[in-house]
Amino acid sequence: MRGLSSLAGRCYGIVPQITDVDAALTRQVSTIAHDGGWRGAAASAFSSAWDSDSAAGRQLAGAWEHIGDLVDALAVELAGLENALEEAARGVEQQGVAVDPATGSPVPAIAAGGLTGPAAQAAVTRGQLAAEYADFRARTRRELPGPRPQVSCRQWLRSCCPLQVAGTGGRV
Repeated sequence: MRGLSSLAGRCYGIVPQITDVDAALTRQVSTIAHDGGWRGAAASAFSSAWDSDSAAGRQLAGAWEHIGDLVDALAVELAGLENALEEAARGVEQQGVAVDPATGSPVPAIAAGGLTGPAAQAAVTRGQLAAEYADFRARTRRELPGPRPQVSCRQWLRSCCPLQVAGTGGRV
């Protein structure tokens, strides 16, 4: 989960880079188009084109922030599921069920051949606990997000934050 949290942090880190560049360029455009006394149709077209590009940049920054939020939420959810599995494994281990640390699966029970009384009951109880844990583990693994259809960045951006960019003839 640390890798996902790190990825979310990198996504969040992109946001100020985009907004800082946007702010600096907006100041430059203002200096050229307004403070410099540039007037007329060309000045208006230049300012209008920059305003569109600046809005697209702010939407892109928002998209990166949204990606960071999604990755961060996924990391938290996966950490919670991992914690639940580890707690369940510790619980059944305390009851005498062996759990393979490499896979998290219960180790197959050894038959209690010839045991009677409390020893036989303990073997049966450990077997039941192992089965309950295996069922819990299987249900938890089914809750993990499955593979999603592959989409390009452009398709994803269109779906979450449609933009209009000057000179592209429509949506990006």
